[in-house]
Amino acid sequence: MKIKILLFTVVILGVIGLGLYSFLSQENFRIVTIDINPSAQLVLNKDDKVVDVISLNEEADIVLAGLELENLIVAEAIDKFIDSATLTGYIDEYSEENVVLVTAKAETEEERENLEKRILDNINERVNEVGLSMLVLTRGVTEDIVAGAEVYGINNGKMLLIERAISLNDSLIKEELVEMSIREIQSEIKTVRDQRIE
Repeated sequence: MKIKILLFTVVILGVIGLGLYSFLSQENFRIVTIDINPSAQLVLNKDDKVVDVISLNEEADIVLAGLELENLIVAEAIDKFIDSATLTGYIDEYSEENVVLVTAKAETEEERENLEKRILDNINERVNEVGLSMLVLTRGVTEDIVAGAEVYGINNGKMLLIERAISLNDSLIKEELVEMSIREIQSEIKTVRDQRIE
């Protein structure tokens, strides 16, 4: 009797697992990670609507408190997240050091790129609308970037920018770049690019 019950349970769990896999595949879920530190993930369905919100740290818990993002179009959800991050002090409306990182996961590379571009365009439109100074970056946040940011006490976005500057000009010194503003690091990158073009 126990063996029959066990076999029945295994079969039921298998059917549920296959059904869930089929459901997820049909719905074509995508994941968008917004990293300002606070960091959160938005799970989207095929219509770009948020079906789940995942807080990735305590800062995000604070920003997401009271926010109802589910069932919103991703652009609206991100607008609300940025507004809340500003209200709670994680985005400084008077600073030029604000950085937001966006990473998308999708079924195909083309779909991922399109999704990231739409989100970047939306964020840039939003920050211009409310008068924020913010650098928006995509992808590239590795474990080394996160570890480096922790060592120097800076956010992931600034660390990523520093690594990009050094990759373009290896004579730059990381410790000196850490002390620079975002605009100054961008200026270093622009100088190298201009030199290459010339």
